[in-house]
Amino acid sequence: FFPMNTEDSASGWGFEIGMTFQAGPTTTIGIDYQSEIDMDVMDKHAAYLFAPASDPQLTFPAITTIGITQKVGDKWKILADISDVPWSDVALLDELFQWEDQTVYKLGAEMQLNADLAIRFGYNYGVSPIPESAVGVNVLAPATTESHYTVGFSKNVGARGVIHGNYAY
Repeated sequence: FFPMNTEDSASGWGFEIGMTFQAGPTTTIGIDYQSEIDMDVMDKHAAYLFAPASDPQLTFPAITTIGITQKVGDKWKILADISDVPWSDVALLDELFQWEDQTVYKLGAEMQLNADLAIRFGYNYGVSPIPESAVGVNVLAPATTESHYTVGFSKNVGARGVIHGNYAY
């Protein structure tokens, strides 16, 4: 069938740009664009995994996100955003794996415990881009979890340092 004891790798590049603006004294709106990430063709696996596609290059699609942050009192912020992930723009994922476009919704909160420590938690939901009719052909595809729960923190260290940590389930 195909060799399972080989390793392969690919590298790629892209960019991300965003901006925020104050819509009011306690409301911030932001927009973000992450460019398409073009990956090199994997030397060992592309020939048998991706050859049937019109473009066997593994690419990650451009993602557009818009979000809002609402400050509630002195300690709390509520955050929400929505992202558009056009998986069907990637020939490989569209033709071979039949991935569909995806809209991802995120909702979170941040609590400022003191001047140096903030904690965060959130929820992320996006319907899987893999339709039920294509589950079988996606056995080798990466996991596409529909829901994520997250927790995190930011801790100021000294005058200029910050330590961030997070966990997603």
